[in-house]
Amino acid sequence: MSSLPIQQSLLQRIAVLELENSRLKERVDFLEGIPTLRAGIKGERLIAQMLDGRLTVHTAPSDVILTSGIRIEVKYSRLTTPNRKFTNSKRWNWAHPLGTYGGKAYDRLLLIGEADPRFRAYYKDPASPYVFLDLAFAVVQEINRKDHMIQITTDPKRKGGGTRYLLFGKHETTVDILKATFGL
Repeated sequence: MSSLPIQQSLLQRIAVLELENSRLKERVDFLEGIPTLRAGIKGERLIAQMLDGRLTVHTAPSDVILTSGIRIEVKYSRLTTPNRKFTNSKRWNWAHPLGTYGGKAYDRLLLIGEADPRFRAYYKDPASPYVFLDLAFAVVQEINRKDHMIQITTDPKRKGGGTRYLLFGKHETTVDILKATFGL
């Protein structure tokens, strides 16, 4: 019995898989080249690794599922300047916390914002490059704005109330607290 037909079959299968792998790499490179998608993927990977979770597919109702079954949606924001005239004002923007069409279903929403160096001393974890906000789904439903955005300034000590005051006051967390909260 000759092994030549088996080898040829395996070589053909390898060629097909290499072609498919090449196409998938092109898609990933394209998607990671879009800044908002790249930032979202970065946040999702960060949380999945940090909390020992599993990433879901792009169209799933949540981004990460923990081994305990807790479903987490992740939103990541870079520092943005809302008004070019006032460059000293920075904020975070998290779009569609309930999904583009309201189809998200999760237990927790983790908002990640790049730490503003000017206010690091005021964040719960001044050494972290990120600020983490942990919200239950019901809280997200309450604070989700009509334009489907959550936006806050990066200064936790700024006077006033509203969403920023609520998020920093009740929902800011750290990596260590998140790990303890989710049993890691």
